[in-house]
Amino acid sequence: MQRVLLISMPSAGIYRPLLGISLLKAELAQRGIAADIRYLNLLWARHCFDVIAKGVSTRAELRTSVSPRMLDLLFQQSQNYPMADEWIFARALYGTGGTSDGQYIADVLRPEYDAEEVATILALREFAPRFLDDCMREIPWTDYTMVGFTSTFTQHVSSLALAKRVKEDFPHLRIVFGGANCEGPMGTALLRHFPFIDFVVSGEGDDSFPELLHRLESRQPFDGIAGLIWRKNGEPTLHSEPAYVRTMDALPTPDYTDFFAQYHQQPYSHLCEVRVPLEQSRGCWWGMRSHCTFCGLNGQTMGFRAKSPDRAEQEFLEIKERYAASFVDFTDNILHLGYFETLLPRLAELDHGVELFYEIKSNIKKQQVELLRKAGVRRLQPGIESLSSNILRLMGKGCTRLQNIQCLKWCLQYGILPEWNLLYGFPHEDPSDYADMLPVLQAITHLRPPRAVTRIRMDRFSPNFNEAASRGFHNVRPQRPYFYLHPLDQNALQDLAYFFEYDYADGRDPESYVDSVRAFVDVWKSQERAGTLVYAGLDDGEAIIDDSRFNSAKPHFELSRLQTRIYTFCDQAKSTAQIVEALAPTECATVRSLLGAFVANRLMVQDGDRFLSLAPTPTLGKTAAEFDLTASVIPIVTRYPAELVPSAV
Repeated sequence: MQRVLLISMPSAGIYRPLLGISLLKAELAQRGIAADIRYLNLLWARHCFDVIAKGVSTRAELRTSVSPRMLDLLFQQSQNYPMADEWIFARALYGTGGTSDGQYIADVLRPEYDAEEVATILALREFAPRFLDDCMREIPWTDYTMVGFTSTFTQHVSSLALAKRVKEDFPHLRIVFGGANCEGPMGTALLRHFPFIDFVVSGEGDDSFPELLHRLESRQPFDGIAGLIWRKNGEPTLHSEPAYVRTMDALPTPDYTDFFAQYHQQPYSHLCEVRVPLEQSRGCWWGMRSHCTFCGLNGQTMGFRAKSPDRAEQEFLEIKERYAASFVDFTDNILHLGYFETLLPRLAELDHGVELFYEIKSNIKKQQVELLRKAGVRRLQPGIESLSSNILRLMGKGCTRLQNIQCLKWCLQYGILPEWNLLYGFPHEDPSDYADMLPVLQAITHLRPPRAVTRIRMDRFSPNFNEAASRGFHNVRPQRPYFYLHPLDQNALQDLAYFFEYDYADGRDPESYVDSVRAFVDVWKSQERAGTLVYAGLDDGEAIIDDSRFNSAKPHFELSRLQTRIYTFCDQAKSTAQIVEALAPTECATVRSLLGAFVANRLMVQDGDRFLSLAPTPTLGKTAAEFDLTASVIPIVTRYPAELVPSAV
């Protein structure tokens, strides 16, 4: 009788179960196939706590005693460069002669980490073989007929190291790899260079993986299994392109029982907030229209598909009750627009008590932000990557500077925490756009700062990668750490890698023109209290604005009636012509003068001939037809509540 083991290795965030393998377990159960999931990343984290945070017993101690970079390593939150979490396991995979350890330490680790942090990473590397020994001892391998490894981003080397050990000790076990690191050429490269892997599932494996098990059980050939890569006559073979789940409602509810059983056994479990992932859609409806140039998500399955509102609501409630979930992160690349009319009003009426996270497009309406707040959303990733309309056009984002700032302002107003980054380094960007961006950043310090100012990463499957030459890149090669992780030539690494480095065809150096922006953001982020910008309307139609931002020039402003009307009218970005026509048809020169003064005092920001007020103001003239949940009044927020501001943990 078939029994399958699905494995999550380091580095996968220890604060959440994995959606993909949890869906697979549920799908296999429906087909009468037993499956277990082992979160070996949790086992690894137990040792990491002893090395990185020994003696720590509270979150406050953790935040004050462990550096942010080590917290990322501890909680397995690292993204890619310098891939220390991968390098830790490289020697366990290849042996001492496999990679140039000393050169990696000198070229990659030391420029990124201080001496104490490097010593910690070296200590973890020394433990890696013993960790693999523990994995081999703890799991009853003979109970299983197949072992599946999920590999996304920096899970690759640890997964390969354990898979190699399993195959050596239990050669009868079939080894299968799947996940983001296994799609397309990467999956073929895995079979070509790692003989202990038997199969790779490229793309969505919801149907392909169970079909593979069926074919093995019935001894049928593998031809026609969508996305399956196997060895045919000794060569890696992909017979059919990756599968594409078309009916989202047909997917089972993910089974997270293994994660919670294993997580609550860990001595560090009280230090983390478990965030339960749930998907309501796949693909990206915006990417189908305009693929953001830097985005490599979705691989070969960009097509947008969403669950029906009934199914999405039912599944959310089931997950909430089954796992007593306090935090649910929706993994969708982008929120389905139709849910604003269907699902979100239902969630708002439920008063479910769960904090939700979504990714959205930033050109959102104010009443939609209010609805998100009422539906339980406390965190958003609005896809804000720049505050320059010119650079946003280069990215294919389909939004503007003022739409991005509107979104940040309205998130503040309704108590939602937005996560965003500033990206730079796009070919053909004009350095002057960063000079223009600096005063805009200086004007919004009462809002949420970007998490990072970072040069664009080149990911496989992104337009920047697929069309590198025509977009202004050349000399595209795997990121430097790959050369220290795998003793393979560059051609092999080119197929195996997910992340890439590049040069610019015009020889530009973006660092030379982004320094002032980066320096100001660093100052902004270093403030214990960034301050507020508070608008208050008076009974006589006038208003006052108090400005306690750390870089304010003046603490108090009194607005006349015309100034007040202009300011509230520009709660959403408006052109000069719109302002004049609506408020003062005979006073165009006066309006222009007042707008200039608002911008000079950092009470507004400007983009071309459009203006946006920066202090949160009441919504004027909203009718029940525009938003039908007016019974629940949300007060204006001018500072993020302490409970919404995430700690390092």
